[in-house]
Amino acid sequence: MMKQTIILTSVKLSFLILLCSLGTTLFAQTKFTHVYDIKGTDTLKLDLYTPNSIVKDSVYPLLLWMHGGGFSGGQRDHPAEVKLAELAAEKGYVVASISYRLTRKGSETGFGCKCPKEEKIETFKQAAIDYLDAASYVIKNAVRFQIDTNKIVAGGSSAGAEAVLSAVFMREFYIQDLDKYSDVNFAAVWSLAGAL
Repeated sequence: MMKQTIILTSVKLSFLILLCSLGTTLFAQTKFTHVYDIKGTDTLKLDLYTPNSIVKDSVYPLLLWMHGGGFSGGQRDHPAEVKLAELAAEKGYVVASISYRLTRKGSETGFGCKCPKEEKIETFKQAAIDYLDAASYVIKNAVRFQIDTNKIVAGGSSAGAEAVLSAVFMREFYIQDLDKYSDVNFAAVWSLAGAL
């Protein structure tokens, strides 16, 4: 009787482990990290999340996401950013969560009320450029990444949202060489706590 109980318990445990591993496989997204640009000492990366059920030769909408953090902190792979990317991938989106130059990091005034107007404008400009460079990178790799370039959602939170709005709606104000980004178009904008 004791031997049967141990065998049954062992079989149940094996079945439970198999079931858990299948569940993880069925609902997991695939994540790849790419360097999209190097600017000075900053290596700018993006984490690309794809739906687990991605079909070869099909294309998917893209959410190009920029994290918040007052232009001085935050990260593309913060648990909240990862959760958002995973949820969007579950809904059939490819997601690129990007890093960018944190130009206010270590500055005396930060990005608050004491930050001079000229420095704020320069911060928006550099963040918008980084965002557009990330967009150019994914568009150049659209076939490889299986992205529908007509369905790119520009998105960001807080400082990231402000940079995204600047890249989408104020491009002419911040960018001198607009031709460089002539292939970058967005189908929608998703701004969380950002304003112009």
